[in-house]
Amino acid sequence: YRTTYEVLVGLCKLIAPNAPFISDEMYVNLTGEDTVHVAHFPKADESLIDESVEERMDLVRTLVTLGRGTREGAKLKVRQPLNSIRVDKKHEKLISDLTPLIKEELNVKEVIFEDDLASFMEYSLKPNFRAAGPVFGKNVGAFGQYLAKGNAAELAQKLEAGETLNVEIDGQTFEVGKDLVDLRITGKEGFAVGMENSTFTILDCTLTPELIAEGYAREVVSKVQQLRKQNDFEMMDNINIYMCADDEIKAAVEKHKNYICSETLAKAVIAKDGLDEFDINGHKTGIAVERI
Repeated sequence: YRTTYEVLVGLCKLIAPNAPFISDEMYVNLTGEDTVHVAHFPKADESLIDESVEERMDLVRTLVTLGRGTREGAKLKVRQPLNSIRVDKKHEKLISDLTPLIKEELNVKEVIFEDDLASFMEYSLKPNFRAAGPVFGKNVGAFGQYLAKGNAAELAQKLEAGETLNVEIDGQTFEVGKDLVDLRITGKEGFAVGMENSTFTILDCTLTPELIAEGYAREVVSKVQQLRKQNDFEMMDNINIYMCADDEIKAAVEKHKNYICSETLAKAVIAKDGLDEFDINGHKTGIAVERI
């Protein structure tokens, strides 16, 4: 709260010249003072900058963004829990204490710092003909053979790290960067890879029955929260949940009943027919709520 207060008060002072009315209303409500327009304009205190914190959070944000993109590419909803995400072991010292944040943001059970990410990936290297053609000319085919015969994982890692390759063809040496290569990295079966420059994330996409059931429960919570909002319930109102579901959804709800009730302030989940239906990950499920 103190951080939010400081940020908002500072923001009010910064925007006051361009947004005089909304900044003044916010500032008065926050501080109890008469007006923002007699406050001193804020000055930056660069001694408060903590570059290590910025570096750590930048890395976490990158990993989360990659993980979300990978989920989207694999058509896995964020509400569907996954077993794990693997990241490079070299990041462990920097962000090991921030793994709870990564787990929460990506809805994974475990963050694993992996020594050998390459063992979970498959590499494909071909010439980027549009860029490589003018450089290699008639030797572009030989360049393709060089990439096909080489250690794809080793070459890919060098290129992703910004290194260049010295390729000798027909007595001539060519300096090859990432722009000359069509580099594709995919996850081995059951895994999905996200990458940005030399940063990788590898999601374990294997869905066990337990994970699927938890995903159903999270979807039910989401639909119940929507119904609470549509019915203008107060945040602390207790409710009963009424449901009409198939056996698979019933089993998931029963298994995760305590979680569903705690998240939605429900006192009971009651079977009832003739309800408006929602799609719970492919299962037509009737759901209604009642304030008690």
